[in-house]
Amino acid sequence: MVNRSIYGIMVGSSPSWHGSGISPVLRSDVGKENRVPYPVWCILGDGEPVLVDTAFREDVAGEWANGKDYRDPGELLAGLGLKKEDVRKVVVTHLHIDHFTGYRHFPNARFYIQKREIDFWRGDIMRFQAARRAANRTMMLDLVDMMSGGRVVVVDGDAEVAPGVKVMLAGGHTPGLQMVSVATAGGTAVLASDNAYLRYNIDKEEPVGYFWDLRECLLALERAKAEASSADMVIPGHDISTWGDRRVVRVA
Repeated sequence: MVNRSIYGIMVGSSPSWHGSGISPVLRSDVGKENRVPYPVWCILGDGEPVLVDTAFREDVAGEWANGKDYRDPGELLAGLGLKKEDVRKVVVTHLHIDHFTGYRHFPNARFYIQKREIDFWRGDIMRFQAARRAANRTMMLDLVDMMSGGRVVVVDGDAEVAPGVKVMLAGGHTPGLQMVSVATAGGTAVLASDNAYLRYNIDKEEPVGYFWDLRECLLALERAKAEASSADMVIPGHDISTWGDRRVVRVA
């Protein structure tokens, strides 16, 4: 039986939702003064480690990274007995700046990304400044090189990427966002990524304030709860209560 553990690694944070420019929920200012964590998720046990997202890296994210209380993920992974060079599989939930501009940290990794996500961000949308702010231009240019070098695994729908680790195409927040289902000792956990910034989004089935497709976002929340062993096993993407004052926590 596969038995995985999930750790949340907070690479950086914004002082508040209000100051981050991101809406945590559609019609509410709930928790707007809370810090906003930017995580890497580390899945350990029963085989090689799998990371979910890379968070950001200052030299790629540029001005966006200012004031984000940044820590090199290598320092934080060391506490789990890992080196950045050990990481060979990274699931990228979507291509927003806070989820994938840390790719240069992992020189030996292959990145699992949904086809819908790549097609969208490599399309003509990138001629707009708003799109370039959300999915960093340097990152997108490097993505082309990584694809030609065989470092990107293009996923088209649901797929098992490692024993006990399954990606689920969801859309919602972005066209090709994927959630991640993980078999743990406590049951099936689901990393909801940005279809749920907060526990509030999950419990109330309230969409986040930034979404591509409202229907897909709501269906993703429903599916995450159906996939997980319990609603408590659905893990939101940016809820500071997951970490408190710590940088690394076990979440499942």
